[in-house]
Parts: sequence; structure tokens; C-alpha cells
Amino acid sequence: MCSGCRDDFYNGHNDLGVNECWSFKTAEIVKVIYVGYWERPPYINKPIEKRLSCYRKRDCVFVKVPDQSTRKKLSL
Repeated sequence: MCSGCRDDFYNGHNDLGVNECWSFKTAEIVKVIYVGYWERPPYINKPIEKRLSCYRKRDCVFVKVPDQSTRKKLSL
């Protein structure tokens, strides 16, 4: 689940001897919507992805998917 994350470098993909990202132990699996910084809401047609809560990617944000009742209010 770390593939593509900016911090995946710390999961043994380095010559520094660091074998595991420091965020991995406390990370949780969450449902998110990937949103590029150039995109405007609403994000109705965006797919829902499962990612670690610490996942980071350049030029985007991951919006947590709200519960079902909130999604109806927001038209997500």
C-alpha cells in the first residue's frame, strides 16, 4: 500500500539503512478520493480508493470519504 507514496523511499528503498517508514506502524487503512489540486468540486464521479492514512503524493490531496448520510447531503 506504500507504492507511489512520497515516503516509500524509507521502506528499504535507500542506501541509508532505513528499513521501514516511521509512519507505517500508526497508519490506518482509510477510504479516500484522490483529488488533483487543479480540480474543482463536486467530486461525484471520482473513484473511492483504499489507502494508508499517511499516504502522500505530489500535487494532490486525498479527501476522506464521509459516511453515507453525509455523502447524500454533499451529493458525493
